[in-house]
Amino acid sequence: MLSSIFIAASADVGADTNPQDHPNADIKPVDTLRLEALAKLVKASAGRLDPIDTSGEQFVIPVGDELAAKLATLDRTTIGTLAASWAEMEAWGDEPPSAADAVALLTQMCALAAQAKCETKRVYLWLSL
Repeated sequence: MLSSIFIAASADVGADTNPQDHPNADIKPVDTLRLEALAKLVKASAGRLDPIDTSGEQFVIPVGDELAAKLATLDRTTIGTLAASWAEMEAWGDEPPSAADAVALLTQMCALAAQAKCETKRVYLWLSL
């Protein structure tokens, strides 16, 4: 599975949206389960996490505004603490990231969420099976 997080205006997003056409970050190990685990950790709603279209092998999933807003406000110290806890959560199964990898993932996600907030855009998760 491949996954990316990207930001875009809602009007620019459809089922066939390529995340490479927008500000994005490769977050390969992150899926909806792991995103929900992160949302619980930061005490925010992840949203419904329903794909825009389920007919293909690629899915564009809007991330909840509450989670995106929360990620946009996290500072470096908080990111480090949360990332370590996130990496230990059951959602990772047998393949948890190292603490350093979790920090890198969360840092990228927070940077894009902050950019989305400044540009009045939404955050999306893109998955390809």
